[in-house]
Amino acid sequence: MVGLYENYKKATGVFLDWLKTKSSSPVRSLKSIFQAAQRVKEKSIAVPKSVFDALNLAIELRTRVEGVYARRGEADEGHENFNGLLKLVRRVLKKNQQPSAAPSAPDEKQSNRFEGLRIEDDGAESDDGNEVDEVTELPAWLEDEESGAADMAELQGANMFFQAACLLLDLEQVVRETEKAWKDFRDKKCDHLTATALTNACLCHAERQMAIVELEWPVLDTLER
Repeated sequence: MVGLYENYKKATGVFLDWLKTKSSSPVRSLKSIFQAAQRVKEKSIAVPKSVFDALNLAIELRTRVEGVYARRGEADEGHENFNGLLKLVRRVLKKNQQPSAAPSAPDEKQSNRFEGLRIEDDGAESDDGNEVDEVTELPAWLEDEESGAADMAELQGANMFFQAACLLLDLEQVVRETEKAWKDFRDKKCDHLTATALTNACLCHAERQMAIVELEWPVLDTLER
């Protein structure tokens, strides 16, 4: 089992590494990400499905985190800008997306660099209906953007509130899976041993995710669980 934050970090890392390599340009700020995507588009470089999937997953996970903020009646302008940037880049690269390779075509096998990326959340929504227009110039809200390493780190999830929201979503999933295991037991769909094993696995997963976040943000360890 992999946590939401780990999936997000892996997805953004795969996409940004690919973008930096293919655009042959530094990716050090939010503005530079947009400019690099424009270069890829202008060069008509095909975006592998695995890379586009990683971008879609990053957007989906950030959108789920937005739901946590919304439930709490809070807003995070930085988080919204990061997700807005990822969606903008998706619009820029949409027509460059490489079709899925046929299973029988060994010469179209994806690069080893991206093999092993396991996207566990296949429910990523693309918002394609809202992304039909092409992006031809730098949006006004990015015009004066000169963010550096700090914003790049936050884009990849290095933010306490973002990671805490991911943890909350992970814990909610653990509760759902545990409840389902015991409902299946009551409905005689599984035996007691199986339900117990699933519960223990969920608890271990929850503890691991809490440890990951608390190790990076010790202040969270002082909060009552």
